[in-house]
Amino acid sequence: MANIKTLCRLALLLSLGSASLWAQITTARLTGTVTDASGAGLAKATVTITNEGTGAQRVVTTNADGSFVAVSLSPASYDVKVTVDGFSQNEVKNLVLGVGQAATHDFALTVAGTASQVTVEAGSMVALDTSSARIGATIANREIANLPINGRQISQLYLLVPGATNAGSGTFDNIRFSGRAVEQNIIRLDGIEATSIIDTSPGNLNGELTSLFRLQQSLEAVQEFRVDSSSYPAEMGTGTGGQISFITKSGSNRVHGSLFEYVRNDFFDARNTFNRRTATATPTNSPKFRLNQFGGSIGGPLMKDKLFVFANYEGLRQIWAAPYTQATLSNYAKSQIASTSPVFPLLSAYPADPFTLASEQPTVANPAGVLQQSVTQVGKNRINEDFGMIRFDYRINDRFQAYARYNRDQGTSAQVQDASLSQFGQVEVPQNGILALNQVWSPRIFNETKVGFNGIKMRVLGINGPSPTADLSKSRIAIAGLTNVGSLISLSSSFNGVGAPYTGQTISYIDNLSYVAGKHNLKF
Repeated sequence: MANIKTLCRLALLLSLGSASLWAQITTARLTGTVTDASGAGLAKATVTITNEGTGAQRVVTTNADGSFVAVSLSPASYDVKVTVDGFSQNEVKNLVLGVGQAATHDFALTVAGTASQVTVEAGSMVALDTSSARIGATIANREIANLPINGRQISQLYLLVPGATNAGSGTFDNIRFSGRAVEQNIIRLDGIEATSIIDTSPGNLNGELTSLFRLQQSLEAVQEFRVDSSSYPAEMGTGTGGQISFITKSGSNRVHGSLFEYVRNDFFDARNTFNRRTATATPTNSPKFRLNQFGGSIGGPLMKDKLFVFANYEGLRQIWAAPYTQATLSNYAKSQIASTSPVFPLLSAYPADPFTLASEQPTVANPAGVLQQSVTQVGKNRINEDFGMIRFDYRINDRFQAYARYNRDQGTSAQVQDASLSQFGQVEVPQNGILALNQVWSPRIFNETKVGFNGIKMRVLGINGPSPTADLSKSRIAIAGLTNVGSLISLSSSFNGVGAPYTGQTISYIDNLSYVAGKHNLKF
């Protein structure tokens, strides 16, 4: 019986010591050693760790050899102050702790009277993490805010990470890591799954169709993110590709915000030799391009040192024209089809033949006449997308802190498929939310509890081109042009009708329990 009790106690201790290994950690840990001028450890030194944005504090004391550890810290910029009787104060400002980071920072104190205070500006760079062999990088807010990104799609920042390759246009479903497929990537927002549920890329519809959408996560809403591309620890799980962890922005005691608009317009573009703008310009020699990305964010205190809010909106409006060249029925071929034929109403859906009927009549050299002509049509494509995020942070006290966040993106697009001007339409509405509570239960036991929601609604629709004499809106055929010289009427393989009517969701429950062993003296 004694052995059974001993085994049960051992199992309990192991579960407390390793519980945090079974779910992805989004908090940070700070360790270090406090020493005197000779390098000897200073026991019972007080280390005060203050979140510069919210004022939340964590106080720990060093053990007999001068070492300390502080776990379950939110990713943020911190002011760390070390004091001990008989020695001058040492302070580090703007020490940035990143998502999932285990940082080490040592302090050396001088005897009181030789220096009143030592203050070090740590800067905005994330401290080096030497706690793991994982390969990856943390992309801090400085890079997110300042690096130029075409289209403001955050996935292009993945390329700053070792092992990342761009397999296409740099969209969410084109970035791969260490030779693995994009379907192996995992994306999380504040630790909550944020992929498309079936496919692991938020820019991919139902694991089958790529999309044109770019705002599944706005740059303005991201504080920092980390990508682990290889050799990551066991707590990552559920995917064998890149592990991408976003941390969203939160409010602070200081009001901060932004307004922006990014514009691209063909009016500002240099003219191509084959695409000159003239006084008699037509759509074929002056394709239209308009891109506007606009929005703003605001964050600040609702109750100083207690309740904070951050909100963000970003809109995307893009219109661009592109030429489509295809074979179509000639005017002569159309004239040979009787008005009583069941296919006669479909003729108006074919691209218009620019040549005259007389020039296509049968001749001695061509007794069959001209049955097809090549035609170029300019089609207009569009994207409308709106992203919004709101987050509330509540500091109950220095032991308990909670936050709630909700994201929603709504995008619609229409892309021309062929010279008949039929369109491929898409609708995507991803949503993501979280309720989280960080707890300090005792000087040694820390817990992080999260409940999250990830949902996706996707619709695909084939939209027929103009057809004055036939309503093809409910048909399951597509008119694209002439695909066979010997055929007067041909049905192409262009998408038509309704597809991918998919609505899905996942609910996540995450609990990270940390137990600090050893002789560390922690305080509340």
